[in-house]
Amino acid sequence: MYNYDSELPSLHKNDQSYMDYWYRLKGLATTMFEWKGLPETVSERYLEDCLFYFGSAVFFYDDSMGWLALQGMREGVNVYNDPTRIRPISPVKNFDAYDLNDCVLIKNTWDMFPTIVTTSRYAESLWDIDVSRNVNIKAQKTPILVLTDDKQLVTMQNIYKKYNGNDPVIFGNKNTLDPNSVRVLRTDAPFVAAQLQDMKLSIYNEYLMMLGIAKANQDKRERFVTSEVEQYEREANSMANILLTPRKEAAKLMSELSGYEITVDLRADLDVAYPFYATSVSESSAVQTISSGTVRKGTASGSGSLRNPDTTNT
Repeated sequence: MYNYDSELPSLHKNDQSYMDYWYRLKGLATTMFEWKGLPETVSERYLEDCLFYFGSAVFFYDDSMGWLALQGMREGVNVYNDPTRIRPISPVKNFDAYDLNDCVLIKNTWDMFPTIVTTSRYAESLWDIDVSRNVNIKAQKTPILVLTDDKQLVTMQNIYKKYNGNDPVIFGNKNTLDPNSVRVLRTDAPFVAAQLQDMKLSIYNEYLMMLGIAKANQDKRERFVTSEVEQYEREANSMANILLTPRKEAAKLMSELSGYEITVDLRADLDVAYPFYATSVSESSAVQTISSGTVRKGTASGSGSLRNPDTTNT
């Protein structure tokens, strides 16, 4: 009978690797926007979580808890395909449905598409490339296929663990280890880890672009000129507006409903937190330098101040 327990360590590592990527990407998506002027009873973190997981949230007033922003179940439909009533959902309290005039439907996108779908897809791609890269690196150290019989299987597994664990000397018992029953075939796997790392960085940069985080990414050594950088930032601004525009509209309606001055925008330090990210591992620096002298700092509207890039690398 096949021993499935032998697969558990690998499955556990795979799960850890995937969840590590997933939560990192989720963190990027849920901290992109900065809400200001929210009532103290509204959690910005939970609001963005609702938009990330469910594509929408509802802002309303509760007599006992004050202003809240929670997950909502949409009921009915009007001529614009918006719900006519929204029922807030909470694990600790039941709420009645609110008429659309008495609450605000906050949308992640105009279509209320949840970011979790895109995030899960990119996390899986990054995880797949990451484990493939690690396997390829290990294949350079252990490019062998060991053929043996059932009697020698456990012994050979223990020897291989020592070999893979960098033991300088491996000792075998001559009474239990029969070298004549073992055959070793070399696989000679080609080294493609560098290409896989380049692909991983490209996919990561693509995810940043999907969120609307401006960065320059190109698989060439030539330095970027201003027009190329501005093109990347225009594309990033367009993607950011997919998420920002519905939030701005919701913030306006929330302000009118509650009397608070609620605003939302991209975080001011977004380009600092996620700078022009690595282009490839073959570059001498992890960050692509730009020689054009000045680069326009991207904002949601495409305008902004000028800042000097780091031009220390040549």
